[in-house]
Amino acid sequence: MYWPNGGIRGLLLYNLNGNTIMAWEASCPNHELKSCSTLQTDGLVSPTASCACEDYQYSLATGQPLTEGATYSLLFYKVQQSGTAVRIYN
Repeated sequence: MYWPNGGIRGLLLYNLNGNTIMAWEASCPNHELKSCSTLQTDGLVSPTASCACEDYQYSLATGQPLTEGATYSLLFYKVQQSGTAVRIYN
């Protein structure tokens, strides 16, 4: 899920194994900020995000780049869950 109200270009939230929420910066870490640098999730089929600038792919489970040439991993935000409340911070 893309959430625009946090981070630099928003946050990407991923529910790992149905009980752990992962939060990632939604801007591609492998180049400067551009109009195309906001990552897009690839839907429910694959837990990945992609950058429209260079088509870099990232795992939403680990934050690691999946594309050759992408050097940096996604920026991770800490997540605290309490019941239905979720706190995201760095």
